[in-house]
Amino acid sequence: MPLAFAAMRICSQRFYTNRAQVLMLLFVALQELGSATVDEVVAFLAKKSWFAEQPEDHKAYPASTPRVPRWRMLIAFAAQDAQECGRVVRDEDGRWTLKRFGQEELESLRAKFRIGAGEVFRGYLWTTKFKQLLDPGHMATTADRPRPATIYNEIQCRRMSRAYAHIAV
Repeated sequence: MPLAFAAMRICSQRFYTNRAQVLMLLFVALQELGSATVDEVVAFLAKKSWFAEQPEDHKAYPASTPRVPRWRMLIAFAAQDAQECGRVVRDEDGRWTLKRFGQEELESLRAKFRIGAGEVFRGYLWTTKFKQLLDPGHMATTADRPRPATIYNEIQCRRMSRAYAHIAV
């Protein structure tokens, strides 16, 4: 019987949240890259076609200076969260590296997906290609959750911009 998707967590985030799905993308990218800047992670995810991009993702993030795409800020916020929960480390050059605990958490989650204990179809920020990386048996179906009309709440974005103003992007 599959674990309730909400019971699965990454960095203490419930797996159905936007942040948890972005954390999963970040962890897999860092595992593949070894270490990387936010820009390198964003470029890698775009090249791999793992993030289910929508036109709104390329709009400028509110209150960001310089103006950067929203989905890039999602990655930056996820990296900061991962550092705060001890899953990644950031060096003086701005490169993020997945720590041993982060690698263990990622491998545990991937193992759950591979045996069908997770519900990869609920990952609306992930492309079918990424879902198949997590669960090789996954096939795109109508059960795949559609992405909400907007994952960006402008008021929340502004509040988070102030809270994370110290992040070097």
